[in-house]
Amino acid sequence: MRATEKTRVTLTLDKEAVDSAKAQGLNLSAIASDAICSAARQSERDAWIAENTPIIAAQDEWLDKNGHPFAGAVAGPFGKA
Repeated sequence: MRATEKTRVTLTLDKEAVDSAKAQGLNLSAIASDAICSAARQSERDAWIAENTPIIAAQDEWLDKNGHPFAGAVAGPFGKA
């Protein structure tokens, strides 16, 4: 993990969950940071998929209609070379 600039924030969390985590010696800041980063990455993925799904579908439709432009030149799933 690389060092990053940190900022102080205030979170409101369930007291019982915090007490339990502290009793287990868990680092709440690290857990929160990891969860926020994970949620942000997932949101970025979801946005990319939503933005690009119509483009990919249009490309697939074009390929179904016209065939792969290099089908005769390459070996693999699109060609028989």
